[in-house]
Amino acid sequence: MSDFIPVNEPLLDGNEKKYLQECIDTGWISSEGPFVRQFEERFAGRVGRQQGV
Repeated sequence: MSDFIPVNEPLLDGNEKKYLQECIDTGWISSEGPFVRQFEERFAGRVGRQQGV
């Protein structure tokens, strides 16, 4: 197979590299940590609940 057809191209136009580096530097590379907590809180607020995840 000589023709490569990508499934998609990543869209990295914000702080993704900075956030990834912060996760690596602090050791929070699991399903816990400040970014997970922040996501859960914001998601819950968005859907109008105390807890959303």
